[in-house]
Amino acid sequence: MRSYPEIAVKIESRFEEIDFFRFLAAISVVSYHYLYKGLEVGAMPSTYFFPVLSEWARYGYLGVHLFFMISGFVILFSIKGQTARRFVASRISRLFPAFWAAIIITSAIIYFANAHEYLLKWWQVLANFTMMNHLFGIPAVDGSYWSLYVEFHFYFLIWLVILLGQQRRELLWFTLWLLIAAGWQCYPVWKVELFLVARYAPFFVAGALICRIRTDGLSWKLSILYFLAWILSLNIMVGVSPAVSLESGESRVIIAALISFQFILMAGVGLGIFSSIKGPVVAMLGALTYPLYLLHEVIGWVFLSRMPPKLHSLYGVMMVACLMILVAWMINYFVERPVGPWVRRHMNTFLAGLFPLSGPKSNSSSS
Repeated sequence: MRSYPEIAVKIESRFEEIDFFRFLAAISVVSYHYLYKGLEVGAMPSTYFFPVLSEWARYGYLGVHLFFMISGFVILFSIKGQTARRFVASRISRLFPAFWAAIIITSAIIYFANAHEYLLKWWQVLANFTMMNHLFGIPAVDGSYWSLYVEFHFYFLIWLVILLGQQRRELLWFTLWLLIAAGWQCYPVWKVELFLVARYAPFFVAGALICRIRTDGLSWKLSILYFLAWILSLNIMVGVSPAVSLESGESRVIIAALISFQFILMAGVGLGIFSSIKGPVVAMLGALTYPLYLLHEVIGWVFLSRMPPKLHSLYGVMMVACLMILVAWMINYFVERPVGPWVRRHMNTFLAGLFPLSGPKSNSSSS
């Protein structure tokens, strides 16, 4: 656990079940891309089609929404006693080293495999390193990066809360955010979705509320807000809102059941039901999750599409998935562990020079 910033270590060592659920979410997304999406977009040969598995794997993308809930949980805990400057340094050191490594590895494999369908211009690849290329309409090196852009805007909102010293009024801001999300679902506006993360606000808020329940105990305010977040998430995910529509063949019942299961799962985290899930294996799985998510999509499709026909089987899919897990471990061990703390120290020093007054500081949150 020493490989992460101090605050992240505190989170993951105290609530280790979060590591396990994060890994399960990552595996569901990997399954989605290898058993369904790759076939749908023509990135993989049809010989990889497994009817029963594909029918269930099509819902694996919902693992990303569990990621958002977990992110809300972790971030709310981390802002206690935090300054705006330290928050920025901790997020940069946590996100960017593995992200940069993934861009380099993915781009190299695309180039040497002559995978022209994924090839970007050199300046587009460089723009990806900023994690802000989406603001300028520049395509991503890997399609899975879209969720990082959502996280980026979420972190920006949290940074504003810290900068303005509003940690003690977090429930007020969560309520306002949910109301904005509800309004957006009725009258979708692109800029509100982009900059206020309106589409995914219910998931981030739900995770943050679970953190409050875990640390401060259950209350009627938290319960009501959590219920509202659940209703809004269902409204957006099952296609009731005019802002979205379901893909052909998707079942509203299955989506609603899976989203509800995620909310029940996180409620169990808040009530401490899963606190017995811990240990070095769980910690390792949690450490692999982020680099695995960054690496798996395009690289996996490139490998699977170039495998010998005799390996166009579930065995071949498992081989590639295991390879991605191995590379994810290498990124964690050789990049995140040594580079993350170094980046954090130097970012703190750099930002301290630019902004000596980094914003108000809070040591507790409201009840």
